[in-house]
Amino acid sequence: MSGLDIRPGLKQIQPNIAVIVITAFGSQEVRSRALEKGADGYLEKPLQLEELKKLIHQMIFSKSKV
Repeated sequence: MSGLDIRPGLKQIQPNIAVIVITAFGSQEVRSRALEKGADGYLEKPLQLEELKKLIHQMIFSKSKV
């Protein structure tokens, strides 16, 4: 099972949970599929800590406006 497979179940348990897909096998197709399945963010490895921090900040900020 991949992270994309468990994402719908997470939303059933915790509807407001934010999900960031992090993959070592990234491609435009994987990115599109992740976002289509409801991922809130997408990053590729090797992970840059600043990118992760920025994405988390954006997610927190956008959630607090809702």
